[in-house]
Amino acid sequence: MTERKYTRWKKCLLCDDFVKLMFPEDAKNMLIVYEPVEGMSNESKNWKKKQLGYIHRDCLEKASSSAKQ
Repeated sequence: MTERKYTRWKKCLLCDDFVKLMFPEDAKNMLIVYEPVEGMSNESKNWKKKQLGYIHRDCLEKASSSAKQ
């Protein structure tokens, strides 16, 4: 039986750069953006929410700091 490797390339919505998400630690610098679902909070941890995409934490910090100026 051959070992199957799942390579998942995800594109950042802000910088259009691709990130390889293979292991949980790869995702620590990425934020997953979900489509808001009425009546659900982040605490509900409902995994059926539709994923809209991924954003680097750094990109989000840059965007928020430039918006404040």
